[in-house]
Amino acid sequence: MLLAVASCHAEQGFNLSPELSQREQSFNDSEDDNIAESFQGQGKAILTFDDGPHPKTTLLLLEQLKSAKVKNAIFFLVGERIKKYPNLVKKIDSEGYMIGYHSMNHRNQVGMSPKEINQDIKTFKLLLDETLGVNYSLEYARPPFGGMTTKTAKVFSELEKKGTLHIKDVMSIQFVQKIVADKIIKAYRKNDLKIYLWHIDFNDWKQRIDLKHAKKKFKGNMTQYWLFHEMPKYKKNVFDNHITEDMPNFLKLICNTSNC
Repeated sequence: MLLAVASCHAEQGFNLSPELSQREQSFNDSEDDNIAESFQGQGKAILTFDDGPHPKTTLLLLEQLKSAKVKNAIFFLVGERIKKYPNLVKKIDSEGYMIGYHSMNHRNQVGMSPKEINQDIKTFKLLLDETLGVNYSLEYARPPFGGMTTKTAKVFSELEKKGTLHIKDVMSIQFVQKIVADKIIKAYRKNDLKIYLWHIDFNDWKQRIDLKHAKKKFKGNMTQYWLFHEMPKYKKNVFDNHITEDMPNFLKLICNTSNC
């Protein structure tokens, strides 16, 4: 997953719907270190890639990022694919891009116990360390399906549909605690992982990247987090979203509007 830099103003504050504003807070302000900090100062366009690595996409994406001179990227990987394609994981790391946690097998953690989530994270960390041959400093995490309950997923979806999600500080502890299941937040905090959500999802697990949609959604005056998938597996079928065909044009669109 990738971070591309753009020239923007800082994000603005927000209020969620009343039904969620009463949700009990799980942590004190001093315990918010498991939420990815919002980038300060000038805004950025931050692109992220889920569900890799994959032999048909990872290497090409790395080449495209390098060609576009994108220096910062996060690839949120799935443990079972790390096992299957260890050399691709090593390549991501050697190119200087960050690796994030996206679970061992993409199971929805809302239905898992805290003990199971904690063990899943530990297993992932151990596997990643063994694959890279180092004690990797794993910092970022994205829960499968965003770690949302049925109720909070509807709220998140409504914000997307209304076109107001892009003005939210989706990395703030206030937002994450109202969207992500409490037990997931606690387990991630226990393992020193920062939760990383998104502003724009192309739904490229079922369709190709729509550049017109991208241009419409891109805001040059604020930080945005974009979500993409590497050959996503959906309902036991692998969907080819042609991401390596569409990404160069997407990067060109972003880099023509910002510093990448």
